[in-house]
Amino acid sequence: ARLTEPSGWGLSFPVLKTEAYAYRLKHLVLVAPQGVTVIRPVSGALKVTAKGLRASLVQTGLALPRIAIEGAGLGFSPEPGAGPFGLASADKLEFHLIPGGDNEMAMLLRLDGGKAASGGMTAQLVGAKPVSLIWDAILSERKAFKGSDWPGAVRNWTAAGGALSLKQGGLSLGDAQLNLSAGRLTVGADGRLRGGLEANLKLGGQALLAMGQSGLIDPSAAEIARSEEHTSELQSPCNLVCRLLLEKK
Repeated sequence: ARLTEPSGWGLSFPVLKTEAYAYRLKHLVLVAPQGVTVIRPVSGALKVTAKGLRASLVQTGLALPRIAIEGAGLGFSPEPGAGPFGLASADKLEFHLIPGGDNEMAMLLRLDGGKAASGGMTAQLVGAKPVSLIWDAILSERKAFKGSDWPGAVRNWTAAGGALSLKQGGLSLGDAQLNLSAGRLTVGADGRLRGGLEANLKLGGQALLAMGQSGLIDPSAAEIARSEEHTSELQSPCNLVCRLLLEKK
C-alpha cells in the first residue's frame, strides 16, 4: 500500500493487514508487520521497522476519523541518499488524534526510550542517554483543517483562526529536560509557529551550546541563555531559547 499527498509526504507499506468486525465496520484496525517507509518531501525516504506497529481508525460521523497509532521496538534508518534522522531507535511511540468537542481536536504524541543516531546533533546532545518526548494539545477550528495538500490545510486552518493550546509538553535529552505548559500557538503567514509557552529548562547548558554549534539556534543567544541558566530567574533564558526554536524554519 502507498499513501501520498500532493506536497510530497507519504507512507509506503510492504505489507499492510486490515481487519474490521462485521458488526463494527466503522472501526478499522491496521497492522504493518514489515514496517513502513515514510516519504519526506525534502529529506527523502525514512525506513521504520518495529517489533509491533499498528493503527486504529474509527469513523466518528465527523469529517475526520479518530486515529490511534502505536509502535514498539522501533528502528529508524534513512534510505541511501536521504537526509539524516535524529533517532536510530525508540522503545515506544504513540500518536492519537481525537476530533470532538466544540469544533476541536485533541492530539497526543509520545515517544519513550529514544536512542540518538550517531553523528547527528541529537547524539551531540545526549550521547548514549535516552530521549523522550510528549506533546499533548487541543486544536481549535477543527472543521477548517482541510485542503488539497498538507500546506493548504494548514493555511485554511490558520485563516479560520485555528490555534493550538498546549496542555503538556516536554523533551528529555539525556540529563537536559525542557518542560512546556500553558501556551497558545498559531501559524504565521510564513509557516512559522507564533506565540508563547511557559517553559522550564533543567541542566541544559551543554544542550544549549550544542544547539548553537549546530545552527539550530543563534550561537550568541545560546551562550547568553547558558550563562543565565543557574540564576534564580530561569524564565528569561528559557523564553529566549523557546522563541528562537519556534521562529526557526
